[in-house]
Amino acid sequence: MRRLPFIFALLSSAVWCAEVELFDLSLDELLDVEVVSASKRPESVFDAPAAVFVITAEDIRRSGVTSIPEALRLAPGIEAAQIDSNKWAISVRGYKQRFSNKLLVLMDGRPIYSPVFSGVFWDIQDAVLEDIDRIEVIRGPGATLWGANAVNGVINILTKNSDDTRGVLISALSGDQERGTISARYGGTLGDIGSYRLFARYFDRESNHVQGERFAADDWQQTRFGYRVDLSPTSIDSIISSGAVYESRAGEASWDLLFEPPYRQLTERTQDTNGLNFSLQWSRALSADDTFTLQTFLEFEDRDWSIADINRTTVDLNTEYRTTRFAGHNLIAGAGYRINDDQITEGSAQRARVVPERREEEVFNVFFQDDIELVPDKWTLTLGSKFEYNDFTGLETQPNVRLLWKPSSQVSWWASASRAVRTPGRADRDYQVLFDILPPQISNAPGSDLPIAVTTGGVRDFPSEVLLAYELGVKLRPLATLTLDLATYYFDYDRLRTVEPVGFSCEPDSSAFPVCVLSDQTTSLRFDTVQAPDAFARSRGIEISGDWRPNINWRLQGNYSFFSGEERVRGGIFGGVDSLRTSPRHQASLRLGYIPASNWETDIWVRYVDEILSLDGVPIDRYVTADVRLAWLPKNSLELSFVAKGLFNDSQAQFVSQPIDIPLTEIERSMFLQLRVNF
Repeated sequence: MRRLPFIFALLSSAVWCAEVELFDLSLDELLDVEVVSASKRPESVFDAPAAVFVITAEDIRRSGVTSIPEALRLAPGIEAAQIDSNKWAISVRGYKQRFSNKLLVLMDGRPIYSPVFSGVFWDIQDAVLEDIDRIEVIRGPGATLWGANAVNGVINILTKNSDDTRGVLISALSGDQERGTISARYGGTLGDIGSYRLFARYFDRESNHVQGERFAADDWQQTRFGYRVDLSPTSIDSIISSGAVYESRAGEASWDLLFEPPYRQLTERTQDTNGLNFSLQWSRALSADDTFTLQTFLEFEDRDWSIADINRTTVDLNTEYRTTRFAGHNLIAGAGYRINDDQITEGSAQRARVVPERREEEVFNVFFQDDIELVPDKWTLTLGSKFEYNDFTGLETQPNVRLLWKPSSQVSWWASASRAVRTPGRADRDYQVLFDILPPQISNAPGSDLPIAVTTGGVRDFPSEVLLAYELGVKLRPLATLTLDLATYYFDYDRLRTVEPVGFSCEPDSSAFPVCVLSDQTTSLRFDTVQAPDAFARSRGIEISGDWRPNINWRLQGNYSFFSGEERVRGGIFGGVDSLRTSPRHQASLRLGYIPASNWETDIWVRYVDEILSLDGVPIDRYVTADVRLAWLPKNSLELSFVAKGLFNDSQAQFVSQPIDIPLTEIERSMFLQLRVNF
């Protein structure tokens, strides 16, 4: 808290003359919020034939969250666990891990997952939270529109139009774990044709602890600058351009593996990452019934990591054409091309190598989807498919069929059947990892007086994982003050990753991996394993959410998720790389918002997460946690709030990292003060 006097002295000198109105959406407005991620066209949440949840800007502000991963906990069905200060494990409907590879995450339609792992490096996904308009969470496959990796769900983070962010915003917070964060944004107009905003953001976060004793050395600092421009040069054209540059320094205490006692030790390291992204979208109304859109983006990332040093460049180009000229049809079709060029070299921990170090991958796709109005305002049938070609597995087909039935204005039923694939990345094919070193007394293998180095690696012909998904849901408005949402699903997976034993290796090897030489100089043995697509799984679940607003001063939001599944491995193979046991069977969330006076807000958020079991057998106990926010708004342009997180426990371990490169870390309770000023 020692930084607070400086921050408030700085901000108290600001003079504001314009006011920004802060308000809550009514229930009707909330259900009529337009989402674009379910069908790639604006439609209301109530009319979307999918399990859709919208995290609004007001939800983010009132919850007191300080990062995008933390905000995702507001949605039902999302499994979001914090590994340490700068690492998260986030998934939808199972298979949660640090690099969850069955979830597609986008920002303004731009994929932000890494093709290397088919997962997301959450430590570099950041924004000025006040600039986020909404986060659309689609639970269930979205592969027909968004392509491979949109298997279990799609998350689309949408930022505000720059016309809605004119003027100056300064937001600052400081506390014990959140040592200091400051965001600044300025927005203006570009004559009669558009608007723009510029932003800067910096934060510094404290380290947590390893099992309550030593520091986890996971302190984290990041600086980011960016912009957004919205233009309407003609009455039929619109252009959106955005971009950002960032620099991140994330600490960690990672394991070094040794060939002598104690066989592993913690070493403090930093993970330095810098990068940039740029996107451009142009839309033209060809007629009253036809629209054409072209979107392109460029992303560069340079990551210095203990596991591997990654240098990656991705370029993507997509076109879409939408027409309503055929009566009863809303048709969208498009094509896309992506090229990814990466170079991956051995990291400082000398635990992984990739061959070849550099690879260039291309992906081509075409898709179509048609919303067919069978009975106006009653029955709608959706048919579509994506055809995607990649360098690893060739042509992949991902169809879907959806049906929407609205028997009244208060009830909306939907059902769907979909096929989605998770295409392999470099981590499935080109790598070999020194997974662990077993002490002699544990190994009980030939030459058992020697430690055994266990390695695992990819295979070049690894196929795509496949999901067949079946969903059913209903959205209800039983009262003017109450909405309910129920979704159920059954998922059938095949060709999932397993680990298959190869055997002991005794050939000389000049790499950094251990050498097995049967002589007096032998220092270790090596046991090799490889990945194989020999697992299948079934999962099922129920998600219930509700929103009740008895009057203008009260709001109660709750959700509950049940998840169950089983996995099988063919042929008695070693075990799975991904596991359903890392997902909690039960999750529940309850948020209470109360406005005791015109310039005060009180928010309480209680969450329950059931126990899980990590891939290496480490149990994470069930826990209940609570966050509290108290805010004072003397005028609409000023907000001062106090936030306390994790009130029921001093600290809580939430997840074990995969790969198992860092120890189990306990996330500390935190408190901070935050000040927002608009002028």
